[in-house]
Amino acid sequence: MRGEICVGAASFFTFAASVIMVFAHIGQINPSPIPRVLSMIRLDVSNLGNTLQAANRNTSYSALYASTTNLTALGSGAGLRNHYDWGLLNSCGYMSSNVANCNTTALGKTFKPFDAILSDLPSQYQAQVNALVPAGSSFASSDYTGRLTQAAFWLIFIGSCSALIAFICGVIPNRLAFLGAAVWAIISAIALAVGAAIWTAVYVKVKAISTGSNPAITVHFGNSIILTWVSFALVTLSIFPYIISCCTFRR
Repeated sequence: MRGEICVGAASFFTFAASVIMVFAHIGQINPSPIPRVLSMIRLDVSNLGNTLQAANRNTSYSALYASTTNLTALGSGAGLRNHYDWGLLNSCGYMSSNVANCNTTALGKTFKPFDAILSDLPSQYQAQVNALVPAGSSFASSDYTGRLTQAAFWLIFIGSCSALIAFICGVIPNRLAFLGAAVWAIISAIALAVGAAIWTAVYVKVKAISTGSNPAITVHFGNSIILTWVSFALVTLSIFPYIISCCTFRR
């Protein structure tokens, strides 16, 4: 009976981790109600226009942002969105909570915040915005953030798949299956932890752009990073019950 409780608890933890990671992965695949509220990092540029206007009072910034009535595709240089959200598979630009454009969903999406701004920015404002963002900052280093977040994606993807495999192995009443479940849970925990840590570190680095009491660009920690950390904790909790079940299981 005690063994059944152990393996049942472990199966619950890995199943819950797998379900949570499904939600983490669907963030920003489109702007529908559930995906649009899930993101790894949010970039708010709604105050950028006010900052530029205060520094250059003789210049008009009326064309800085895209029109809500005629949104073109992201990256077309037709104007900024108020904020941009990055998920594991895609990113979207929002004028409001229900007015948005998204990129094409794909595996291994990268986080390149400054590139996203520049690709939407009308050409007449490129020089001012480039001057506003320090050239050597992590925020402006798209290669740095891109490589790290691409590696983090694959780690999180592997960790998510491993959690599901651990759950499947754990429901098979066999000592070797329980041992396999423990091994897959260990792999999942390591991959999820490293992937979540990379995203957390990237957030800390790029958040440095949000200086002052009223910053032009604000970087927000996404709830999908939190979901990834929660999944890591759940999978970690499953490891010892799986090992105990492997050692004590009797037909």
